[in-house]
Amino acid sequence: MKHSRAFTLLEMVVAIGIFAVIAVVSYASLNRFLDDSAVLEADIDELRQLQLAFSLLEQDMRFMSQRIVRDAYGDQEPLLILNNINDPGELLRFTTARRNVALPGTSALQRTAYRWEKGDFIRVNWRVLDHDQGAREIKHLLLTDVESVSVNVLQNLGGVMQSLPAWEAIDRLPDGVEWQIRMANGKQYRRVFEIKHVF
Repeated sequence: MKHSRAFTLLEMVVAIGIFAVIAVVSYASLNRFLDDSAVLEADIDELRQLQLAFSLLEQDMRFMSQRIVRDAYGDQEPLLILNNINDPGELLRFTTARRNVALPGTSALQRTAYRWEKGDFIRVNWRVLDHDQGAREIKHLLLTDVESVSVNVLQNLGGVMQSLPAWEAIDRLPDGVEWQIRMANGKQYRRVFEIKHVF
């Protein structure tokens, strides 16, 4: 007569121990994978925001226009206002050509500004060029957690491109614009855009 052999207590303890080790290793691997996935998602979101911000900057810089505009008091504004002392936080104000959504295949001029306010990098535009005091600003948040933003203009002086922290000319545009953005996580970005003088 055959006797059925059952597991001994020692065999059960060994099996449970092996299962526990496999479970701990699997959980640690899964946890590490989820952490890496979360970090990757955050990096992808940051990259997407940066691509959008620099894409808008490039379009605005490329199609900067020399159209004269007037401020709320009827006075002529400079074509380009760099580091606007009348509006703290405003880095650059200018006129640019944008796609006209009301009439496909055409463009329309738009007064635009870029600001850095409380860690946010913001694009501002107005629906009218010669806006009065009641003109409504349309704001688009481009980047958050921005530690600092600086902008300089570039001018060809005697065949050499010079970086200038100020722009005094009221009736002409510089040859380029240099942007430097430093994020709160320590990453730094620098972009230089040529200005094609669009009338």
